[in-house]
Amino acid sequence: MILSRAFAILFALVAPLLWAAESLAWYDAEGKVHQPFAQANRKAAVLLFVAYDCPISNMYAPEIGRLIGEFAQAQFYIVYPDPEVTAVEAKRHATEFKLSAPLLLDPQLELARKAGATVTPEAVVLDTAGNVLYRGRINNRFQDLGKERNVTTRHDLREALLSVMAGKPVAVPETKAIGCFIPEPKKK
Repeated sequence: MILSRAFAILFALVAPLLWAAESLAWYDAEGKVHQPFAQANRKAAVLLFVAYDCPISNMYAPEIGRLIGEFAQAQFYIVYPDPEVTAVEAKRHATEFKLSAPLLLDPQLELARKAGATVTPEAVVLDTAGNVLYRGRINNRFQDLGKERNVTTRHDLREALLSVMAGKPVAVPETKAIGCFIPEPKKK
């Protein structure tokens, strides 16, 4: 009786911690588990929310590739926040647009909600403790939907990453991302 009561108390104390740890883990398109909010071996984690059917998101693919190549000290993730996207579709899209980072599937939009992402493309930079250091656009190529600049004048994500890598605070920690709205999961 005492042993079963002790076990029940221990389970009551540990279960929320196990649930919390599991809720901070997401599967990639290969079935591997990743914990972007706990990056002890990198200076930062970068969540790049994309959609395979969003033209603005796809137009940013070359810039995303450049940033992944330039900032090897950061762990990049390509996140598909869509209940309809399968692992096969994510891999096909990443191959077509040369996106070379783990492809996280977020069908219930838990990662998007936790990171505060609402559109694609949108970037979120996290420190090693999982705190958001930057959230917003990759750059100011788009002024609004359908309004593209002739010349990009601000490279917000790149500037944020330069600050993080130098151990400095991000000067502009949030910008407005322009793109396709992240769809809500269908009610069951």
